[in-house]
Amino acid sequence: MCYQLPVEALEKLSAGTFDQSIVARDLWKKSKYAIILYNPAERKGAKEEADMLMEGLKHVDFDVIVDTWTHAAELLEKISNLLILLVNKSSQIFISVMSHGHDGILRGVDNSEISVNAVLELSAARIPQHIPVVCKNNINSIAL
Repeated sequence: MCYQLPVEALEKLSAGTFDQSIVARDLWKKSKYAIILYNPAERKGAKEEADMLMEGLKHVDFDVIVDTWTHAAELLEKISNLLILLVNKSSQIFISVMSHGHDGILRGVDNSEISVNAVLELSAARIPQHIPVVCKNNINSIAL
C-alpha cells in the first residue's frame, strides 16, 4: 500500500544518513520539473523573485516553467493543466506559488481568494499515489 508522506516522516526515514535522494530505478532517467506560478498584482519585484528561484532550480538541473496568475481560479487551472502534462515524464516535481495572502489564503485580483489547502489537494490528486508528496508551507511558497 502506498501513502503520501508528510515531510516529517520523510525526514525521520532519512535521519541524516543519506547524502542523495532516493529515486525509484524506473524514474531516474526522467526529468525533474519545477513549476513557479507567481501573482504580480501589487507585488513589486515579483518577477525578479520568480527569476531568482528559477535560476536556483536550473542550477540543480530542474526544467523550469514560470508563469503568472492573477485570479484564484486561474491558479488551479494552471496547476491542473501542468501536472497533467508533467506527471508521467517526471521523477520530481517542485511547485512554488508566490502571492500575497493571509491565514492560509492566497489572494488574487478582484478579491479572488483560494486556500493553500485547495492547491495542495489538487496537486495531491494529480500526482500518482506512488510518488510521495512532500510539502513545507511558508508565507510565499508551497513545495510538492
